[in-house]
Amino acid sequence: MRKTIYYWLGKARYGGLNAFKRAVLEGHFRPVSAGGAAEAKASYSRHIPIVDDFTASGEPVHTSERLLVWYAPPDVLFAWRYPGHEVAHFLPGDLLLAAEVNRERSGQWAIAFTQARRPVLRWCHAYEGGLVLIDPFTHSLDVHSTVGYRLCQLFRRL
Repeated sequence: MRKTIYYWLGKARYGGLNAFKRAVLEGHFRPVSAGGAAEAKASYSRHIPIVDDFTASGEPVHTSERLLVWYAPPDVLFAWRYPGHEVAHFLPGDLLLAAEVNRERSGQWAIAFTQARRPVLRWCHAYEGGLVLIDPFTHSLDVHSTVGYRLCQLFRRL
């Protein structure tokens, strides 16, 4: 005799599909069998610190806020709240996940720092001699800025 999903959820002491869904999303789901493997909640979500500003040396200044993401690349260091003007597909207030720059990878968006140590968005190209930054507003080389971090993911402000 075939059993329905509701039969098996009831056997596992879940009050229905919604109760099971809540348990999975909150990380409380544990298999009933003793031999089953269980994943920790940390493998499903991460709290990433939000950054609004940087020190003079380019280090992020963390706020007390955190961004809960269900998946982020493992090398993400922080989420930067973009304060600048609309450029390409970035809007003011977007949260941009940032990681260390891959100096061998060409064609990546990056957080660069101007001579006045202001963070700006730049398109980053790698070549044999190092990295070249392109200003997305003027489409010209930016020889005065230095690269800080690469962008991994965008979270649109609502």
